[in-house]
Amino acid sequence: GKVLRLPSRFLLAEDEFFKQIAFRARLKANLEVDADLMSPEDLKNAGYTTKAEYFEGELQKALISQTDALERYEELVLTGKILDDPKVKEQFVENAIGGYNKNSEYAVSALREARNTTFTNPLEKGTAGYSIQQMANRHPLLRQIIPFIQTPLNVMGVAWERTPLFSLLKRSYKEALSSPDPAIRAEAQGKLATGTAIVGTLTFLA
Repeated sequence: GKVLRLPSRFLLAEDEFFKQIAFRARLKANLEVDADLMSPEDLKNAGYTTKAEYFEGELQKALISQTDALERYEELVLTGKILDDPKVKEQFVENAIGGYNKNSEYAVSALREARNTTFTNPLEKGTAGYSIQQMANRHPLLRQIIPFIQTPLNVMGVAWERTPLFSLLKRSYKEALSSPDPAIRAEAQGKLATGTAIVGTLTFLA
């Protein structure tokens, strides 16, 4: 059984490897940009004295520390969701350290980028893809016919978002274009620009 599951384990390890690279790259890039734009007064209001201190401080807040992991473990034990066992505790803490802290906006943004990069972002409720995924979860036999749902649909969604005119039919893309966050707006505009350039070039060549 372990031998037969090796390909799946390698695939999951590869996915996690690239997800970590994308997560930390986006996290550090966002922190670097924001720190560079902050004035001495902004830093003081945030509780820091230098830009380097802000970068390191917010970076630590974005990642789960050993203390955070232990607190989360104790919370799960008290609610009966996990066993109160030394080995389980050690494994839980080991797996949790370095993960994203859901209370950090930087971490949430970086996680979104990591999921987009590896095509593992959750399917949106109300979409056809989400309905198919839920149906497959309710009827395991369907998994023999459509074993992969989320990743292929996300790959197709990426192509859709970069296709001129068609991209405007996607609700999440239109929301990104009008987002109050300038970074999200710029990313959406970049998809449209690169998609138009590629489609225009291929159409001309064809």
